[in-house]
Amino acid sequence: MANEYILLKQNGSKPFGQIALTKEAFEMITRFTIEDDEALILDHTPLKKPIICKIGQNKLNISVDVRVRYGKNVNQIVETLQTRIANNVFTMTDYRCSRIDVNVVGFVFNTQ
Repeated sequence: MANEYILLKQNGSKPFGQIALTKEAFEMITRFTIEDDEALILDHTPLKKPIICKIGQNKLNISVDVRVRYGKNVNQIVETLQTRIANNVFTMTDYRCSRIDVNVVGFVFNTQ
């Protein structure tokens, strides 16, 4: 079974302990990044989580299922979202994601 956390490397010659971040921390950062974008909505289904973080060999893979508002440029929005998730994770945790997959599972047609 894969680890449920990532150990961060500390700068300096004398570290005072270990810092470990759980995958839930990365899921929250990703959720906040998506909710900040008005062109995207997380795909909530009863049996599947919209954000999945997998940690293996101290590497982080994030997979996100989103719906895009009708009329928006899908390619541009997905590329921007990948960049924003990577930047937010790095800014908040000082860790670089190995992979970020954005799956567009549908569109939102209403403006509400």
